[in-house]
This record gives sequence, C-alpha cells and structure tokens, in this order.
Amino acid sequence: MAAGMSQVTAEILAGTCGGILGAYAGHPFDTAKTRLQAMPSMHSVGMTACIRRTVQEEGFLALYKGVLSPVAFSGILNAIVFATEKSSARLLEQTSTPKETIPFLAGCFGGFVQCPVLCLMDAAKINLQVDGGRQGAGTYISVFRHRIQSLGFGKAFFPGLNVTVLREVPSYGVYFLVYDNTKEYLSKHLQESSAVLLAGGAAGVIALAPFHPVDTVKTRLQSTTDPSATAFSVAKTGWQAEGMRFFFRGFVPFVLRTFVLNAATFYGFEEALRRLGPPNS
Repeated sequence: MAAGMSQVTAEILAGTCGGILGAYAGHPFDTAKTRLQAMPSMHSVGMTACIRRTVQEEGFLALYKGVLSPVAFSGILNAIVFATEKSSARLLEQTSTPKETIPFLAGCFGGFVQCPVLCLMDAAKINLQVDGGRQGAGTYISVFRHRIQSLGFGKAFFPGLNVTVLREVPSYGVYFLVYDNTKEYLSKHLQESSAVLLAGGAAGVIALAPFHPVDTVKTRLQSTTDPSATAFSVAKTGWQAEGMRFFFRGFVPFVLRTFVLNAATFYGFEEALRRLGPPNS
C-alpha cells in the first residue's frame, strides 16, 4: 500500500477505477437496453436493429450518449459500494454472523448506501440516452431544467428511488456472494485476471437478471415527465399494453451490458488494489 494510505482509502480509489472502466465498457449495450425499454420509436425492433438505426441516424458516438453521467458517478458509486461492502464484511467477521452469509449481508449494505446517488446518475443518463437529437455541453442542464418544471425537484433528480432500493439491495447481496465463491473456484483453474473477469461478469448477470422487470419499470419511470406516474402505474400500463413482454424489454443487451460492465468493474477494482500494494498494518 502506498505510504500513509489506509485500506479503506485504497478500496475507494480502486472502486473508482473499476467504476470508470466498467462504465465505458458497457455503455453501448446500456444505450440499446434503455432505448428498447423507453424510446417509443424502438419498441418494435430488437437489439441489433436498435444499434444499427442509432448509428445510421445519429452516428457511432450516439451509443455513448449520457456516458458522462456514469463516468462521473460510477467512480463514486463503486467507491461507495466496494468500500462499504469491504468495511461491513470486516465488521461482520468480528461478530457471530455465519461466515457464508457475510458476503451477502455486506453486499446488501453496499447496495443500499449507493441508491440515492445511483438514482441521480440514472435520471441524467437515461434521459440523454432516449433523446434522439444532438447533444452539447448544456444538455444535462437543459434536461434537468425541463424535468424540474414538469415534476418538481424530488421527482426530477430522484425518480424511482423506492424501485431502485428494491432492485439494488438484494441484487448486490447476491452479487458479492456469487463473485467471492466463483472467483475462489475459478482461481484454482485459471489465471487470476481471467478468474476475476469471468467471476465479475457472472456475478453481475446472476444477481441482476432476475430483477430485469424491475429495471424496465425503473427506466420508464425515470424517463417520464408525467408527475402522476408511479412504479405501479407504469407496470400496470405496460402490462395492459404488452403483457409479460413489457417486463423483458431490452433483456438481451441488458445481459451483455451487465456481463461486460461487471467484468470490467471487478477487473479494474482488483488490478488497481493490487497495484496500490498491500495494506498498511
């Protein structure tokens, strides 16, 4: 560990590196997922057609619309999640908590703490992703000015906070539980870097795939400017219009995005932590 650097500080820095790497790696698939979930003109197409139309009509860089939001916030988010998870795990290890449940409980704590920041990040990201027009430096300001006028401060900046908590808390518990066990197994058969990449990607998919219906509702809720919209009303309207298909919109790019993003995130975290050196005693 660098001179004078504590374990928590190193984990925050490593989490930041992992978050930024993951944001860039998975964003094109995330844009496809978001557009399939919330952009009316893309509701009748699949992932490949969505990506092709986006590139043809808006250029390749359109796949990175809204990326500044996760780049700016993912570092903070992952720093919060990883530092909270590691610190919680160390505290739980000093109690009578069964060892096999510690990764799950610590992950739940990490997932809960980051929810308000995640809500703000997603509100910015999603609204830029579903905007088919040109975007400049003032786009974020314009988006939130319009949302505040339509929704008020709370719903403009923190839409779907309850749905976010519903998804993030249990999924992060499963996330770290799967990662720790998968990495331990794969490390016996593969190089460390390969084990981290595969374990990170698998953890993301296994933890988040069951919550995709919640993610679809969250995306619609965070992109609407209807002040009366709630998670229940969004789910009800979607079910009435499309049936079960509504809840699995964008599932294929979601799986691809989740694997790539989380593989890159864990690799960035572990590699940064390794380069920072062993912790100070």
